[in-house]
Amino acid sequence: MSYAFENPQYLWLIPLCIAIFIAIHLIENFKSNNHKKTKISKRSLFVSFLRFLTLSLLVIALAQPFYTHTKESENITVLLDVSNSISSEGKTEFGNILKRFLSANKNNANLQLKILPFAESPAKATLEINNINEIDSTFKNSSSKVSNSNSTDIFSALNRARSLDSSAVLVLSDGFETQNSAVEFAKSSGGVRIFPLIPAEKFFKAQEVHLSNLQLPLTSNADDKVELKTTIENSTNKETSATLEIFLDDKKIETKTITIQNNKEKQIQTILPELSSGIHKITAKMTAGNFQDEQYKFITTKEREQILLLSGNASEHTLLAKILALKGYPLKQIVAGQETIPTNLKNFSSIILNNISNAQLPSNFLAELKAHVQNGSGLVIIGGDKSFGLGGYIGTALEEISPVKFMPPQTTKKVLNTAVVLLLDKSRSMVEQNRIGAAKNAAMASINALKDDDYIGVIGFDSAPFVVISLDKVTAVKAIADRRIRNLTASGGTNPLSALSQARAMLTNVKAGRKHIIMMSDGQFPLEGNRYIDEINRVNQAGITLSTVALGNDADIPFLKMMAQGAKG
Repeated sequence: MSYAFENPQYLWLIPLCIAIFIAIHLIENFKSNNHKKTKISKRSLFVSFLRFLTLSLLVIALAQPFYTHTKESENITVLLDVSNSISSEGKTEFGNILKRFLSANKNNANLQLKILPFAESPAKATLEINNINEIDSTFKNSSSKVSNSNSTDIFSALNRARSLDSSAVLVLSDGFETQNSAVEFAKSSGGVRIFPLIPAEKFFKAQEVHLSNLQLPLTSNADDKVELKTTIENSTNKETSATLEIFLDDKKIETKTITIQNNKEKQIQTILPELSSGIHKITAKMTAGNFQDEQYKFITTKEREQILLLSGNASEHTLLAKILALKGYPLKQIVAGQETIPTNLKNFSSIILNNISNAQLPSNFLAELKAHVQNGSGLVIIGGDKSFGLGGYIGTALEEISPVKFMPPQTTKKVLNTAVVLLLDKSRSMVEQNRIGAAKNAAMASINALKDDDYIGVIGFDSAPFVVISLDKVTAVKAIADRRIRNLTASGGTNPLSALSQARAMLTNVKAGRKHIIMMSDGQFPLEGNRYIDEINRVNQAGITLSTVALGNDADIPFLKMMAQGAKG
């Protein structure tokens, strides 16, 4: 250890301080003689000494003293990440960082750097660097010293550096680990000093080809056509060919070779074969040169629920049963009196009452039907001489869940008009599976099904509602309805709450026997908790009912069901 001064030129001021001290002493002595004093007081000498001491310390401070401690040698190990996640720009920047480090320590003759390349495991031997000019050539050869550059294990590299008896470890890496954890090593590093040298984030952009996304429904019905969407991203600077393999459980079902442009991504669509009931694993494996990637997802397939067709007589049964069968619907068909009618309805997605009377049904059937419909099942009532009021359903559970009131036979029939407001979701998510097209077709079918004296209004909504057709009699709007509804396009966010409030306001003052709101949506809108419940209560209080129509495979059915049940629709 030795002492030195950063600015030794200020030390000449110390003799000047001594001269000043002597001068002050002489002046004080002279003053004492003039006043006929025989001696200088101790206090005067002490003050002069303090002045001299203060000036001397100030001079020493200006000279900036320091001490140096010289070691025999300083061994530093540089861990160099050469895995495939490091881009070429990143490797170049690693070299520049090390050059700047050596430049800053160029006066340290005892500094010794050892380069230890690593990927899945560290190299068997280190590479020594004695000057800046050796960095580029050493870095160029470092990748060949390791195996399996697809993986990164910083933990093993740090463990190896500890065994090299290094005074410090410099880590050049992007920090992306595929196995083990460098954090765990740091918790028990055994006194090894670790210094990560981190380049700017722009140098970490990985140049690779990988699976960036795998889209698959969470659930499906057995025998449904399920579409898998696989997205491959090419982050390299050149066009690349890749082989994509799709597996259903352990069976390969498709192999495709595709070409992806540089710095682009490509989506590949695959229609899966018919899935049996149960849980299935769908795996996508991609190979593009030295790049390999794999992703998987699970899909739950359930047995397709049947439709229960109950007919009051055979003559009205046959034709309807044939039509439904030709459309591919799984059908359980029963003619009253020919087969026992089940009361356990949990395996049926929809119930069709085809002109069948209450007397032809089991005693507890209507109670089970009401609970089943309120839990989300569909219900179709086909009129005739054994249906509605004529079928003995007045005041029964069927009337409670029906959107119409059952009337007894009357000589003079009173027809009650209806006012309906359609709420059409036109948010961005409605473009998928052409949900917007289905909503438009359903809207026109609803308008055409109404009588000329009925009222109809249409409100479109995305993040805000707007009136497509003002509430008016059907006969007044039929001429413009098709054109205005067809002009709707899917865009924007989703907020049905304001649209629901506006529909309620529309219906409040219209004179109609029945007021009803029908919302058609994929149900993909943000929940606002009690605000929806409050609005549904206001709809109820206004004597208005609400029905919801779910569009698309991923519609939020529980939420839409809650809205419809709360508004007795």
